[in-house]
Amino acid sequence: MSHRGDERAVTVQIGAVLLLAILFAALALYQVNVVPAQNGAIESEHNQQVHGELQDLRNAIRNVGTSGGSESVSVTLGTRYPPRTFLTNPTDPTGTLRTSETGAVGIDNAEFDGRYTTTADELLGEDFETRTLSYEPSYNEYRDAPTTRLEHGFAFNEFSDASVALTDQPLIDGNRLTIVLVEGNLSTSSRGATAVDTRILSGPTDPIALEDDGDNITITVPTASPNAWNESIGTEFGPASGAEHARVTGYADGQLRVELEGDTEYELRMARVGVGDASVPPDDPFDIREEPSLPTDSPEYRVDWQDPSGQPGVDDDNCSSDACVVTGDAELTMETNDVAARTGVDYAVNDTSAGTLTRFAGTTADDGTDTTTFEIDPDANDGQPVAVYTSSGGDSDRIDLTISREGGPTADQVLQPVETRDTGDRLVFRLENTGSEQVTVEQFAVDATAIDGGITYGNGNADEVTIFRTSVQDGTAGRNNDPFPADGTRYDIEADSQGNQGQYATLGVDDDDVEVDIRYFNQDLGALETVDSAADADLTVTLVLSDGTEQQFYFQQQ
Repeated sequence: MSHRGDERAVTVQIGAVLLLAILFAALALYQVNVVPAQNGAIESEHNQQVHGELQDLRNAIRNVGTSGGSESVSVTLGTRYPPRTFLTNPTDPTGTLRTSETGAVGIDNAEFDGRYTTTADELLGEDFETRTLSYEPSYNEYRDAPTTRLEHGFAFNEFSDASVALTDQPLIDGNRLTIVLVEGNLSTSSRGATAVDTRILSGPTDPIALEDDGDNITITVPTASPNAWNESIGTEFGPASGAEHARVTGYADGQLRVELEGDTEYELRMARVGVGDASVPPDDPFDIREEPSLPTDSPEYRVDWQDPSGQPGVDDDNCSSDACVVTGDAELTMETNDVAARTGVDYAVNDTSAGTLTRFAGTTADDGTDTTTFEIDPDANDGQPVAVYTSSGGDSDRIDLTISREGGPTADQVLQPVETRDTGDRLVFRLENTGSEQVTVEQFAVDATAIDGGITYGNGNADEVTIFRTSVQDGTAGRNNDPFPADGTRYDIEADSQGNQGQYATLGVDDDDVEVDIRYFNQDLGALETVDSAADADLTVTLVLSDGTEQQFYFQQQ
């Protein structure tokens, strides 16, 4: 009797079973090997993303602490894995952002060099409480991910055996000391995003000139990672150190001790910023302003303001050394008669609601002059008066400024902004020619010092500035691996470019879709939008036409 048909059926069944076994084995191998690798890549990518967001949080605390106001930053604490058919994922990873316990900040062996609305004993006679922030991820695969710390404006990653800086430390920058204290309890864990609000609670102070009292000034701050500060500041004085005039001298009980080099005048600014549940204190210990020095009966030499006409931010052809109208940040230069070189100079304003100064103390150059910059307060009123004083050698002078809020693009400006196209590490914006004739752009300037004094923009061998979509002639400027500083310096598009990279831009009468492309900044500037007033601007672009008229475009960080 024949059973060949039954044998074929059994063979098919065995084949199906083997096929299923192979399929399940493949799925098992995929689950064990591929899924963890993919999830690890997702976690690593998220870790890079959150590092950038924590740098934004650090910048927000720093900006609020030096300029006032408030900022909100979104931090993505965790991430999510993609859904998988027939396969499984572990629980989505989370992260925790928290403040530390309070620690003490102290300044010792220091005294004021100048007159202020408080004394050194009142300000520096006791320690100040502050907190630091840390972010810890809880990943399933990326198990050696670092803890990211924000300490006194310094952002860094702390691994088990090393630390890696994400930003420079701003605590000690040359002879400038910036101490932004953090107050408030914050502890949040999530796999999604959380908003962190930062707001000014006290200050910022006017810059305070400090000198040592005979012993070197020391600053004590709390830290969870002394090695990171050792690497950032250094342990020896000198230019090879991270901070030339400072060195780390000790660490004990969670406190880092930094010594400042003697025989050097330092400029201190302090503020307190709130996060989490922080509340505004009943008093403002950092409401400290400089008072003008009192002249003596017999001055050693005369001190006078120079006529500020022609300076950026000055919109008055009839300025004198006694009075002027200002529409934006204005450079003010004092002079000594007879010439007094290398001598100390003090500056002051009588109404800080109108504006402040970038420097409240300085030293004259060999020609007996020194310069400070008056910065209009964003909330200053049109027509508001303010007096700026300078004093040195027992003599003083005063210039009366009047605030003009018409400092933005007006009907007299033929090139008008239309929209911002792209921001971040570059700035692309569109403008139109509203005049009755074609114009040629010959010079340009970018001023981002309100954001950071060290911002530059460079594009390697390619053009840094491009003015295109014109109907007559597009313009380009480039310096071939030599970045432009974004400090307000004017550059001639052709003369200051290298090789054949420079070409003036000529816009036709009806050009209404011209784009200006500036690339790439050495730090992410975030979202920028056009504003109408220089007083509200964080970044200013100036285009100078062939007839010498300025076309200014103002941008504010969002």
